[in-house]
Amino acid sequence: MSRLRPNAGFTLIEVLVSMAVFSIFMSGASAFFSDNFRRSKDGEIVVKTNAKAQRLVNLLLYEMRMIGSGVPFSQANFAIGGSGLGNAPNPILTGATATLATVRLSEYGVVSVLEADFDPSSSLTLDLSNVDDVAIGDFIYVSNATTGGAEGLQGEVLSVVGTSVTIDTPTSPAQERRFLLALFYIV
Repeated sequence: MSRLRPNAGFTLIEVLVSMAVFSIFMSGASAFFSDNFRRSKDGEIVVKTNAKAQRLVNLLLYEMRMIGSGVPFSQANFAIGGSGLGNAPNPILTGATATLATVRLSEYGVVSVLEADFDPSSSLTLDLSNVDDVAIGDFIYVSNATTGGAEGLQGEVLSVVGTSVTIDTPTSPAQERRFLLALFYIV
């Protein structure tokens, strides 16, 4: 006859040791998971805050462009109300009183990009990447501020053919420069 071992469970000591090892393991794992969860929530809060800040900045820039008639603020040679580049409009019109200020509005404040070099001394025709919002009579501001320059040009749209826009500018030839840059315009 074979000797069978009788069915028996774990002893109390074995159960207590197992529970102690399991508790130590789970407390370490829960601390790790809760720390990672906290970090993920912090990252989520930072992303949401950055998105809200970006929306706010875009809204403020839009409002600032409306008040400033679309003149690029980073453009040193666009002296608003000065005698710099031609007849850039004043943001607050001369009819302002102590209790009323009428401002010139820009509906879009759209930015486009020149497709090719623009040399105003030879031609006043620009090739733009997007002309969807450009119409005859709009004012266009050409700026090389995005490339670190301080030159600019303001003109009124005379014609739009395909992606080519012809402007008329009151800028004197002494102030004209060659541009490979971004373009600002208002409608």
